[in-house]
Amino acid sequence: SALQIDPAVLEEEMEMLEPIVDPKEYKKWKNAFKEQPLTVLPLIQTFWLSQDPTPDSPYNERLMEHWERVAYARKNFTKRSNTIYGTDDRGIGWVKFGPPNLLHEGELTLFPDDVYTLVFRATGDHYLSRQFSSEVFNLTNPVKEYEIWVYTNHGTGPIYSNILIYGDTVVKGFAQATTMNDFVPGAAFTLSSRFSGGAVTGSQALSRDQGQGQITDSQSLASAISSGISPAILMQIELLEQVAGIDPQFGQAYDRLTSEFLFGIGPYALLGKAQASAHKAQHITTAINVRNSAPDEVSTHEENFPDIPVELFQYRFLDDNNNPFSLAYLESQPQGSFILDIAHNEDSIFVENNDSLTQSLDFYSFTHGMQVRTENWELLKSEKLYPEIVVDVEQASPPSTTIFNIPFVSEETWQVFYAQLKNNHPNSEPEIDSPFPDNLRGLGTIKQRQGESLNVDRSKLEISDIVLGYDLEGDDGTSIIPFKASHNGIIPQGEDLAFHYELYHLKRDAGGIARFEIEFEVRKKQRGLNRLRTDEVAYSLNLNQQSDQTFFRENIEVETKDLKPGSYILEMNIRDTNNGQRIIRKVDFSIQSN
Repeated sequence: SALQIDPAVLEEEMEMLEPIVDPKEYKKWKNAFKEQPLTVLPLIQTFWLSQDPTPDSPYNERLMEHWERVAYARKNFTKRSNTIYGTDDRGIGWVKFGPPNLLHEGELTLFPDDVYTLVFRATGDHYLSRQFSSEVFNLTNPVKEYEIWVYTNHGTGPIYSNILIYGDTVVKGFAQATTMNDFVPGAAFTLSSRFSGGAVTGSQALSRDQGQGQITDSQSLASAISSGISPAILMQIELLEQVAGIDPQFGQAYDRLTSEFLFGIGPYALLGKAQASAHKAQHITTAINVRNSAPDEVSTHEENFPDIPVELFQYRFLDDNNNPFSLAYLESQPQGSFILDIAHNEDSIFVENNDSLTQSLDFYSFTHGMQVRTENWELLKSEKLYPEIVVDVEQASPPSTTIFNIPFVSEETWQVFYAQLKNNHPNSEPEIDSPFPDNLRGLGTIKQRQGESLNVDRSKLEISDIVLGYDLEGDDGTSIIPFKASHNGIIPQGEDLAFHYELYHLKRDAGGIARFEIEFEVRKKQRGLNRLRTDEVAYSLNLNQQSDQTFFRENIEVETKDLKPGSYILEMNIRDTNNGQRIIRKVDFSIQSN
């Protein structure tokens, strides 16, 4: 029978995922639901499959973590029930990011004496200072509850953390605040001119307070007092001072605003209504920029779990039948996770005999895995390889490397690569408590869309991606890349440059022979004042080649061992002499001293 699902229940389920889904993707869900509610089901399923941190296991730890977070939020964030989870606004933050790295909570307090001191430092006027301190205190409840959640590693830039502010806001009550200005009443931004009466003139204040750190420009001081100092400025300063030590985002705002108020510097030195609103807008812009650069969601378990750094390098080719594919080099650094796990389990897995280390290491397994999946996350191809873990105590350990052959399906296809370290010793245990399998001791994953393939139009000359490296030991035909690939283009001084390339769609003449010319050049890139000069040619080679196929593959070694360290360009200029088509490729590389 057909699947029966209440559309209202399905819509609620969809809405419960909105906080953790990319807005563009969620819009796609909403449109699908409007057209036909059940069509959103495979979209939700694809989302959760794509979030699975262990794609080769039957469990989806991220899905489990999500519902654990929802349950926790419903139990603990109950000041209101205004979210899709029946919680206050903190529930959204918890479901998206989990527990913060730092949590600050307390009460924001405005003290009349602090306001008085601040105004007096700026103006030197007792009357004006008393007026402000009294009015500011009367504008708002002097005590407001707040919580500030700080996530320090969400990739929002080198300075700012991802910060979530909650508390007794002026407009919404207990809610998430965009900035500390949400704790300042609106009236504080509209009142100012009423305080200008009775104030001393700028020249009087200048003569009385000169040399004591106050404003020394009588005209700007007179303008500030005549236009009125905004109570909002004073509240902004007082509130920011109380949270300035939590994060540079607050500390910098406090320092900037205090300097402008006390010393009349900066673009908003006249601190009246307009300047208070300008500061508020500036704080909002900063907060929104930080929030927009934060991720949609973060798994606490994945953040805390031992990480295996992984890197992926892909090169595009065509096979003998003109089908596009790529060679994917997966490189990982499992040594850190490996050593930490050995240290954690040393007492339980090692026995006192000469073979203890060897026997214990036999329980470890290390896997590189690859999956190709459709847009709907259906599995098309998977492969596992088992590289060695090399631990060198005297120098940097080399990465564990595997090469996968990846068929091209479409640019909508997903590629999944992962590295997993497991310890299957019966007496061992993981250092981190998590929903991951007990024997999993390190994890690294890369998920990405399949990139654009090479051109398969047989009427157009095409060239593969060029693989650079060194230490070509001879091409015996058993390996496509018979040298050490250098994905970052660094060639050690004293080594000859090696590279692999392939040509496709060569034109054969009436005799069935493809003929083409290749010019290779290695040029040293000019630097500094010399950059306007033509790059210096360090090596060149011209070849006339032929093939009885429409494709051609070759490994070339270029004598670069005597070249000086520096930046270079390898340029290939290829011309099919049978039809005149030409193709040029340039690749940067560098020679570095050991």
